[in-house]
Amino acid sequence: MEGSKATLYLGMNMVTTEMAEQIHYAAEAPRMLKHVQNHLRRTKETVDDINWRSIGRVKKRLKLHESIRMTKMMYGWLNVGSQKVKMGQIGMCPCCGGDIETQHHLYTCPNVSMHQTVMESIKKAKSTLVRQGIPSTIYNEFVEQICLAVNLENPDEMYTQDPEMQEVRNQLSRLGDEALMKGFLHKEWTRALNDRWTPAPPTEDGKK
Repeated sequence: MEGSKATLYLGMNMVTTEMAEQIHYAAEAPRMLKHVQNHLRRTKETVDDINWRSIGRVKKRLKLHESIRMTKMMYGWLNVGSQKVKMGQIGMCPCCGGDIETQHHLYTCPNVSMHQTVMESIKKAKSTLVRQGIPSTIYNEFVEQICLAVNLENPDEMYTQDPEMQEVRNQLSRLGDEALMKGFLHKEWTRALNDRWTPAPPTEDGKK
């Protein structure tokens, strides 16, 4: 009819923005999530807890080789010692020689240089979050959860647990410690960020 407009629905949800992305997601996501569920040996509920849309948007901004490496990290395909053992090769950590080199061991290796690199990376990640204007309750808890996941002391000696972030801690426990280190971020991080986000005030020239 003249003057009428079409409305797109995916299931029971009306699509009003990012139509191409949402159509692609609706077409491909169910089969992919089922495969991920089987590969990671997780329940449907915990797979649904992961913020897949944010992961996808991050990967779109990466160069191809960076995106491939991120995928390998997430699914345990990095060429570390535990993979080499499967091929009949030596899998001991070349830095400490004390344990089989797994992805988790990369963060917990007692080698001094490895430890310093991990700590510097954590500090760099926090600095990036600060520059992006992420609320302190969020970035402090994020750093704390990373440190807990790899049994490291928080480099921020002034850190104290924020009661407002208790729901984030509760939800993260459903995914397990290694999920965060592999890049499987829980949706609760986004909800917490949205609840606490404050737009940056305009500068003197009126720009943000």
